Amino acid sequence: MNGAKPYHAAFRATVLVLVFLLCAGRGNAQVNTFYFNSGPIPQCDTSIFTANVAGIGTLQPYGTQWGYSLTELGINITTDHPQTLQIILTSPAGTDLVLSEFNGAGGQNYTNTVFGQWWNPNITTGAAPFTGTWAPQGGNLDVFDWELGDGTWTITVIDTACANGGTGPNGTWTPGWFDGNGQNGGFNITFFVPMCPGGIPWGTSTICAGGSVDIMAYYQWSGYTITVMDPRFVPVADPSAVTLPGQYNITAYEPWDGCSYFAWYDVIVE
Repeated sequence: MNGAKPYHAAFRATVLVLVFLLCAGRGNAQVNTFYFNSGPIPQCDTSIFTANVAGIGTLQPYGTQWGYSLTELGINITTDHPQTLQIILTSPAGTDLVLSEFNGAGGQNYTNTVFGQWWNPNITTGAAPFTGTWAPQGGNLDVFDWELGDGTWTITVIDTACANGGTGPNGTWTPGWFDGNGQNGGFNITFFVPMCPGGIPWGTSTICAGGSVDIMAYYQWSGYTITVMDPRFVPVADPSAVTLPGQYNITAYEPWDGCSYFAWYDVIVE
């Protein structure tokens, strides 16, 4: 028995380290997507597409542990002359952000094009068809931080293709189409909740031979869903009447934040 104790102690220490690593990165994100309306993009004209947003409140900086933050915006535009387009996002407060303008010569379309945070390559470095995630041409999405997210958001698409009456050098260009309900149309606002702010204590009980201890009663105050496993990580059939000695593994699940907490409960038999 004495030779087994260091192994069990090391095993428990390893499990504890893993638990801390998992909990340190825990956090839940609720993604809300608001779609823009769709419509044509006539040449030599300005087209406006809108999305109505509600229930967001003030936009927080990306990664804030409580609040909504604008994380990405996706668009789909069918066009055979992307190099003549100017695409601008405007917040309900009137702040403009140039997403892309005069890019994509020699190619076609913005296909599932996502504008994300500053660490993505700028859209100006890409080539049409624009696919994947890019940083907006005119700056970062954090330009909208601390603004009210609720209201009408606008994407303005200006097609400056006026050569030959708006039909292109050889008379072959056709009007584009903005798909606000495509695969990535609209934009995501992500809601972050606190990083597992709760916890449960360790416990110890000393009982006489033939006696029992109610481990569930020790944690009933928490309101969490409690799971009790024996020292070999086998679920205990009746944790309200534990009779065998050992260090029991406790898992507490918190349904409000989706977090799990861990502790041990020692049962000593004299």
